[in-house]
Amino acid sequence: TDPKYNLMVLFYVFSIVLLFAGKSHSNFWDPQHLLNLSEGFPTLADKYKKGFNFDAYYKEFQKRFPNKPLPEQRYLEWFLGFFEGDGSFIVAKRGDLSIVLTQSVVDKAILEDIKHTLCIGRVEVQSKQNKTWRWTVSNQKDIFLMVQLFNGNLVFPMRALKFNIFLDTLNYKRILNKEPVIHVDHGLVLPTLSDAWISGITDSEGCFTASILTNSNHAFRARYILAQKHLANKSVLNHILWLWNNESRKTIGSVVPHYIKNVWEVRINGLKNCQYILPYFREFKLKTTKSKSFDLFLEILERIQRKDHLDPEKRSHLKGLTKLINKKNKEEDTV
Repeated sequence: TDPKYNLMVLFYVFSIVLLFAGKSHSNFWDPQHLLNLSEGFPTLADKYKKGFNFDAYYKEFQKRFPNKPLPEQRYLEWFLGFFEGDGSFIVAKRGDLSIVLTQSVVDKAILEDIKHTLCIGRVEVQSKQNKTWRWTVSNQKDIFLMVQLFNGNLVFPMRALKFNIFLDTLNYKRILNKEPVIHVDHGLVLPTLSDAWISGITDSEGCFTASILTNSNHAFRARYILAQKHLANKSVLNHILWLWNNESRKTIGSVVPHYIKNVWEVRINGLKNCQYILPYFREFKLKTTKSKSFDLFLEILERIQRKDHLDPEKRSHLKGLTKLINKKNKEEDTV
């Protein structure tokens, strides 16, 4: 590896740390500031952008693929949420760059769909042992196109930091090739209930669960969970919960620490509380096999509303349904 390259990368990392440590508009990076946040999070709203902007991406896409249909706004919103959960910006030791999105074999179809819709990348086996596939973008023109999508349209602070390191490395290469550098947009976006980002992050990091409790003839549990690592990202979980609290005019859940250190969860418990999030997922549908889990979750909630859980025979059937919610499709579980 070129020592000058390593030095340049360290310089860029140091510059980014100084930037976010010194700028007044970046106080959401301060852990102490995050600790002082209330559940009403929008005290930070003025530090974020108001919405996604895909103008630069659409302009470059039309230039690259004039005869291809533009990806829909909703699809790009969903993709950004999905990528922020399961995607990676890769900077190899020798300086090679790639953008990677990894999924279990049961969700290989969504990787193919992304490749088809965005018109770039390749889908290949990542690990036969772990039964995982990946969508990879490594062509320089394709990376440039994707940078137009990510730049200024990310939500999680830690994901934005990793993207900035990735983009600074790309800009270093562009300088060496006498190409113009790409301006880094440090703004973050606040997702809303009117865009598909929460659907995307749920497809990657969320889950729906239900159980029929055995210690009672009537008790049950229904829950929506969305997890994310890093304290700096907890503010986004607070905001997502605030959106649903605001929509329902009541507190329907909480953001709590996971049993794994430095991981946080949005938890929405109970039949009535879960009812408030259903309209969003009906409007912005999940795209992975998790959509089947949601459909089953929805059926279970409807059966509980009809009091099926109070009938011994129907309760036994409900118990069987709950075990299927997050069960993998064994027929598809091959590489």
